[in-house]
Amino acid sequence: MKRRLLFLLLCIIISVPGCSSRSLRELYNAGEYNAFLNRIKDRTGIHLFFKGRALYETDRYREAAAVLTQAAKPLSAWREASVFYLGKAFAASEQYSAALKQFTYLYEKGKSPIFTRRALYRASEVAGRLKKWKLLSAICNRGLRRFQGSSYFLRNALIAAEKNKDSHLQRKLAFRILKRRSYGKDNLRALAIIRKTKLKTATLSFNKRLLWIEGLIRSGAHGRALRLLRKTASHSPNQRLERDFNLIWVYRLQRKNGAALKLIRRIRRVYAHRAVIVRRTLKHRCRLAARMQQYSLAIRILKKMELKNPGKNRATALHLSRSLPSSGNRQLRFNRWAAKRYPKTLFFQKQLKNRLINLYKRKQYRSFLQKQQYVMPVINDRTILGSLSFFAALSAAHTGQKKAAADHAAQVILNLPCSYYHNELPGALPGIKPTPLPIRTTDDASLICRKLLLFGSSDNENKIVDRLKKLWRIDPLHEALGDSSASLRQLLRGPDQTLYTELLSTGYFREAFGLLYKNSIDTRRSLESLPINLLAAAARLSGRAGAHRSRFVCLLSLFRKSGWGLEVLHMHRLTGAVPVTRALYPRHFKTEVLKWSSNWTLNPFFVFSLIRQESAFQHRITSWAGARGLMQVMPYTAMNIAAETRTRAVDLLIPEQNIRIGTRFLGWLQRSYKNDLAMLIGYNAGPNRIKTWKRRYQRRYRHYDRWGFVESIPYRETKGYIKAVLSNLIAYRTLYKREMHPAQHSRF
Repeated sequence: MKRRLLFLLLCIIISVPGCSSRSLRELYNAGEYNAFLNRIKDRTGIHLFFKGRALYETDRYREAAAVLTQAAKPLSAWREASVFYLGKAFAASEQYSAALKQFTYLYEKGKSPIFTRRALYRASEVAGRLKKWKLLSAICNRGLRRFQGSSYFLRNALIAAEKNKDSHLQRKLAFRILKRRSYGKDNLRALAIIRKTKLKTATLSFNKRLLWIEGLIRSGAHGRALRLLRKTASHSPNQRLERDFNLIWVYRLQRKNGAALKLIRRIRRVYAHRAVIVRRTLKHRCRLAARMQQYSLAIRILKKMELKNPGKNRATALHLSRSLPSSGNRQLRFNRWAAKRYPKTLFFQKQLKNRLINLYKRKQYRSFLQKQQYVMPVINDRTILGSLSFFAALSAAHTGQKKAAADHAAQVILNLPCSYYHNELPGALPGIKPTPLPIRTTDDASLICRKLLLFGSSDNENKIVDRLKKLWRIDPLHEALGDSSASLRQLLRGPDQTLYTELLSTGYFREAFGLLYKNSIDTRRSLESLPINLLAAAARLSGRAGAHRSRFVCLLSLFRKSGWGLEVLHMHRLTGAVPVTRALYPRHFKTEVLKWSSNWTLNPFFVFSLIRQESAFQHRITSWAGARGLMQVMPYTAMNIAAETRTRAVDLLIPEQNIRIGTRFLGWLQRSYKNDLAMLIGYNAGPNRIKTWKRRYQRRYRHYDRWGFVESIPYRETKGYIKAVLSNLIAYRTLYKREMHPAQHSRF
């Protein structure tokens, strides 16, 4: 008996530190920094680093600086990370000299590609605040040598040169900016510098003069550019040619079509033997023909260019598509040709979709169905295919073609399962069921799941489920999800690899993911562009780090690259083989959501769908507009609701308070409009927009149609928001249908 008691006591003693350490990691990875700081008691180097990071994230910058100063000394592999965050803490607490010292050490002696790059950016910012213009100039020169063409360092170097009154350096940097051929503020600033330094045209080389003239053209100063071009002379034929092409550009912009046409013909006559120059003249001639409304000629020229140089005239095709009038069939035929010629450019397919949906809005249903058959062969994007099939089903139902409507509805589910359009089918086509399709022996698991969605339920469901389980074992998605050997370490370089490995070994996944995310920004390689095996690893890591939005992006990209869509949700519901789908549509803060949604008679799945879209369940985020927390509630909305309910001031970063305020606002919208569409518009764009947009739609199309109205919403963000939330709603219903209470089956 004594031995058993001693053994149990020993187990408790051994397990307590481990449990404490594990819970600390969980708090840190979940972003619960205040709770983490309340519990942490360790004073070792590693724990001091994380304590300093937590203090920084909770805006306690001076305390963070003191802790990180201690942490930077004993840590070897983490020294550069500690120094960088120490510099950030000093800068945030307005100790700029101390911050500059840390950042200078990093960019001069540091070896980590991630932290040395960021140290340069931060050092230039701090030097600007301290008004040390010579130091800022030196930092920017170093940045320009290391990151050639960086617009950030070019702008700051130009500011430093202005403050130092170095006119020679100002001109030099201005021409570097003009060489980037950018529009907007940078271009205008460079031109202002050239004008202010009283540059003489005669002293400039031909190339610099041409850069200046092109900058003037981009800024809209066409008259001055034309005068300078006429004064510009050269003995070199190539330089004269560049001048002539700029003259054509100015003539086109000034609508001097005759002069531009004359110059184009002269260049073609002189350089008929040079294919590159002939192509440039044809491009200008095509755009000039579009400007002169000679659309048939412009299309013929473009097709001629495409025969000689296939796939290299996309920009001209885009310009011509925008120039063509929307009335008539010419634009439709051209966009169909361009969509076939450039299958990876979705612009032409979107143009076709918008043109057809406009026919639906005007109640030209038969015309819509004819043109839909004409354009469908060139559409390869599943989203556009599904949306066109949805409106084709509606058009067929309006013209009394029930069988055709059922066939088109089946195509919606095959192309876009568990999407907004799938969610809208029962309400759009009452009494019409999608046509079921037979399951063949050659079908893969993805196609079988989509076909099963058409049946609803099947007598042979058990046999089909057994077959799905067999197919799942050889599916690429199953292999990718089961591959634990894939390491994201290979994406990093030098000391960053060592730091990443140590962060993983300590269990602080939030910092490891942050390192990986910074690297993806620096290398301009987004996480969703990773190969399949690395995508699965990135999804696992982002989930452990509490970066739910990144996890959603990685998982969706993984499904798409493996040949799956959201039918994978149905696959999991049938077989239970893809538990990762529940991570794609989680139910975090379930207790709070169920409590407050029932209080305001809301469907909790609707609230989960909205939270997933608004904040991806990250409760500490703040948007650019100032919306805060899980449900992205605006502070003035929270203030008004708190005043109405006579409650004390709320902290929107606390999940329960945010959900309480957000669900109350949603409940008010539900009582006011009794419509999920109006609720979402009111929540995203404001309650005043609903009536305005509805009135505008009715005035233009002489009737109201729910689905046409959604497509005509002028705010692209609101339109996408509505579709995303309603798509999330059907996904939650698909995954958690068996767990739903009967009262939760309402539409919203």
